[in-house]
Amino acid sequence: MPRTKIDLPYHIDFLSILDAEGNLDETLEPDIPEEILLRIHATMLLGRRFDERLLNLQRQGRIGTFPPITGQEASHVGAVAVLRDSDWMVPSFRETAAEIWRGRKLESVIIANNGFRCPKTAATCRCRFRSAPRCFTRSASGSGSGIEKKTTSL
Repeated sequence: MPRTKIDLPYHIDFLSILDAEGNLDETLEPDIPEEILLRIHATMLLGRRFDERLLNLQRQGRIGTFPPITGQEASHVGAVAVLRDSDWMVPSFRETAAEIWRGRKLESVIIANNGFRCPKTAATCRCRFRSAPRCFTRSASGSGSGIEKKTTSL
């Protein structure tokens, strides 16, 4: 599974640590602590199960439009797992698993898919999860659902 050259007018290296049958090339295995790998796996699994539940709710007409993420969990969680707490994440509409990794509460996903909107803007957003344009954090008042949605203008 070494690097192979792809014949293109420009140069791109292709690197895979797994072969076509899913066998690991141990010389290329990244040094990731087991606790992080387990958290990544748990987040991908939670994202998949939650996605299945919300898709069922959407099909029943109990929530609004819902973009499923099935099959995309690894790319989303893998991309955000390396971010620092101070880094911002700008999710698309199909990145629920990445937002779960960053600390988004599951109930806020349901609330957002039911049309909840907050008048906060980038200037007033103090979201500790640094997720734009949709920032989610606990309400300072502790009332209601405990979720405030903070939107930014990009």
